[in-house]
Amino acid sequence: MSDFSPWQHYWQTMNAHACVRDANAEYRAEIQQFWLNKIQQCRTSERVLDICAGNGAVARLAIQASDAAKLALTVHAIDGAKVNQQYIEQDALLRRVNFLDDVNITALPYTDLSFDLVTSQYGIEYALNELAIAEVARVIKSQGRFISVCHDANGTSVVAAKNALQYLDRVLDTSQFFTTLKLYIQQVTKEGQNASASTELQNLDAQLIAAKRIVDEGAQSVDTADITSNVIAIVGHMLANMKFLTVEAMLNKVDDLQNSLNMHRKRLLLCVESALTDAKKQDFVNIAASQQLLLKDDNALHDNQGALLARVLVFEKTH
Repeated sequence: MSDFSPWQHYWQTMNAHACVRDANAEYRAEIQQFWLNKIQQCRTSERVLDICAGNGAVARLAIQASDAAKLALTVHAIDGAKVNQQYIEQDALLRRVNFLDDVNITALPYTDLSFDLVTSQYGIEYALNELAIAEVARVIKSQGRFISVCHDANGTSVVAAKNALQYLDRVLDTSQFFTTLKLYIQQVTKEGQNASASTELQNLDAQLIAAKRIVDEGAQSVDTADITSNVIAIVGHMLANMKFLTVEAMLNKVDDLQNSLNMHRKRLLLCVESALTDAKKQDFVNIAASQQLLLKDDNALHDNQGALLARVLVFEKTH
């Protein structure tokens, strides 16, 4: 993956998780417990590297597990995008992680055989190629492990991403909501305090109402409700305070919101495109084997309702 802008935007908006979490928590309980169990199997003083780490969801759990089991692990984390330093600095556990951002996964800044455990959560599948896997293998010690929790093409996160993509296509393309909103703002400002609205303004008002109906459709689905509420809240607040804002400021706010949704759409598309099918999983396993990473475990991770959350692949370096 060469364009990190969707992920950089995502991490800068204070997210730690990547795609699958509970409504009121950064982690799905099942995924959190999986990582805590795996990391507590480490030996004392081992070195851990979390790749494609974002704002440190897994790295934070590694510190937490290390403390609980008194393992004294050293935890490093890298990402190709710029992470949110403010988010990291305000968390006591994350401050103990050795973060490096803007790192090319095909040129890791570590010496050979540096780590006992390398982890990836919804990460390596975005850069599934020989160069990336070769670098992961290079920095793992002999008998070291590589644990990857990946998007599964049939998993809940991918289904949710597809639903959200369809909604965003309707909001950003079909509805013309943002184009109409900008025209409406300009016309309202132009007419000012006129006693009656012009025909042009009335038409724009009707078009905006029709476009908003498409935006409102997202409230009916758990996969898009957050997007809908954010759009409506931001636009509603802006329109309620028009008299305090310049036209330029309002148009900039609309552009920022539209850009944010476009970034979200790009990120979701990457999620769908990178998810593991059976063929992609086999490619992953074959590439790993060519780099002396032997597949030791291949499992599906489900929630307590039986829904598929992710595909888990565990590798061991043979020498």
